[in-house]
Amino acid sequence: NMGDYVSGTVTAFWKPVQQTDHTVSSLTFFGAVQSDFNSKMKMPQNHIHAGSSDTVYNAPITTFENSGFTRIFISGGTLVSLGKHFTIPFSISLPVYQHLNGYQVKMQWKSTLGFTVNF
Repeated sequence: NMGDYVSGTVTAFWKPVQQTDHTVSSLTFFGAVQSDFNSKMKMPQNHIHAGSSDTVYNAPITTFENSGFTRIFISGGTLVSLGKHFTIPFSISLPVYQHLNGYQVKMQWKSTLGFTVNF
């Protein structure tokens, strides 16, 4: 398995101008703290992909030491609402704490950009 994964986020929103009419465009800012945990991966020892069926019977399970992590991020972003049906979210996250098991590349930053259509 790829390891157990757990994530939690606390987010605060600030809308500089409150509009009661949702047909008008608006701007919302947010900040967040996120924590991610991924345990070490476990797979059958000497596992070889051998075709359409990838089941390995009676193979010993081994733990990959260079896998798994704990990370804490701080994030900021904005939500631009274009009328009633369209939203453009953007966020950027920076790690403030990272504990990586074994040899792994540390994350420098991550970001998201999207386009949402509401029906």
